[in-house]
Amino acid sequence: MFLHYPKVPDLYAQPYHPWENGSLENANRLIRRFTPKSCDIAEYSRALPNKAAWGSKNFAFKDILKCGFCGASITAEEKFKQRVDGGFNRHVYYHCTGKVDPNCPEKKSINEVDLIAQLTEFIAENHDQIEVSDELAQRMLSHAEIVEYSIQSRGATDEEIDPLSEYSRYILAKGSYSDQGQLVAGIKGVFSLQGKVILLRR
Repeated sequence: MFLHYPKVPDLYAQPYHPWENGSLENANRLIRRFTPKSCDIAEYSRALPNKAAWGSKNFAFKDILKCGFCGASITAEEKFKQRVDGGFNRHVYYHCTGKVDPNCPEKKSINEVDLIAQLTEFIAENHDQIEVSDELAQRMLSHAEIVEYSIQSRGATDEEIDPLSEYSRYILAKGSYSDQGQLVAGIKGVFSLQGKVILLRR
């Protein structure tokens, strides 16, 4: 039996809105992000990679890039797709947070692989116009010295190296998330993502 009080609203969760329920339903929501409703969760509990709650993980370019349409931060999320052999492929996608404009067109995601490829190409093509912080300048010059020594030791003395292009290519390919984030943060200006295309605004 329910008693209705006119000034007190009745709060019920809407269908298919588990985030409006308590902690148990929120936990189920996180689980169901990776397992369809038709699947038995018990079959996937051991094989599925560990996944932290939304917004708690660190990514290379999260909160460093800006949305070219509304100016909000660019966030990231990871997804796991099951392979035929039972393993999982990990994918990271970047998109606008939508905090400034919930209907922002940049909420369409770009894959991290494509984003890194764009950054590498952009820096290589515009290295002579890019200004960097003192800390980044020291890192890329030290890296260039190592590369130059390696090239000279093989007898190729006529090959020229651009420190920024060489360092960024290495970090974006082999560096950790922290290294990649420091690289982008060390370039003066603001990198923005507009229509899935990287732009640098000074």
